[in-house]
Amino acid sequence: MFFNRNSMILTAPVWLLFSIGVAVAQPILKSQAAQQKPLATAAVGDVARGQNWAPLCMSCHGAHGISTEQIYPNLAGQKETYLINAMHEYKNGMRLNPTMVAMASPLDSQVIADLAAFFSSLKPGN
Repeated sequence: MFFNRNSMILTAPVWLLFSIGVAVAQPILKSQAAQQKPLATAAVGDVARGQNWAPLCMSCHGAHGISTEQIYPNLAGQKETYLINAMHEYKNGMRLNPTMVAMASPLDSQVIADLAAFFSSLKPGN
């Protein structure tokens, strides 16, 4: 691969400015998202209802909440409050994984609580 010294000299400051902009903007965006929509509500999760919704998650996170791919985290045995907060953070734009944002966005607080109750009730993986 051919690198032009002049283009690298010009590119480095641009990337530095971009990185600084991202570092400054991200906390501001998170703060705005938190102000616009509250995190987890007082919905009480139901394991049976969560099991009905679980197939939405299983294609990536595994049939029993234990992923076969390292890029997808295991959900089985995870703390219920962690799962609820994580899903609300995806839904509110505080976490920026495009797939998870798309999955969480249409879910209401009750469905999120039900899913969290179900996956937290499962035996954790290895």
